[in-house]
Amino acid sequence: LDNNSAYVLNAGAANISLVDLRTHQVVKTLPGGDGAMAAEFTPDKSVAWVSAGNEDALVAIDVMGHRELARVKVPGEPHGLVLSKDGKLAYVVLRKKNELAIFDTAQKKVVKTASLGKRPDLVVLSPDGKTLYVTSRAEDKLLVVDAATLKLRKAIPTGKEPHGVEIR
Repeated sequence: LDNNSAYVLNAGAANISLVDLRTHQVVKTLPGGDGAMAAEFTPDKSVAWVSAGNEDALVAIDVMGHRELARVKVPGEPHGLVLSKDGKLAYVVLRKKNELAIFDTAQKKVVKTASLGKRPDLVVLSPDGKTLYVTSRAEDKLLVVDAATLKLRKAIPTGKEPHGVEIR
């Protein structure tokens, strides 16, 4: 990506619109996933990983070639997703299972899961790569989780039904 393009996840259409931000036009429609909620680019911006919750899948998209590289079954409604700083791992919220998973992007498989609250939703990684912050909609909390072990460190009460989270 060149900072002049945007990937727009079209959850209901199960595709991705590639938008040219200079011309404000959709230039290509890419494969996506039914119920797509989150997308993350690898550090070199060559691959986008997309959660496709309604398909119980993670989808890898070749950013330059505009094609699907892989569609991996991950049961439990993958919802929130964030990549590790090196792009080797994806931290994925499995909403229907009330779990957080570590997905190895090279092996294309889940390598660890942990129970996590009620209706975990979206996730972000701390700048140092050591801590995950996950919203728990049914509990009205922000969960603080160790990225290496997936152990819950703290649950912080928030407003009603927290959905997104970002670090400034």
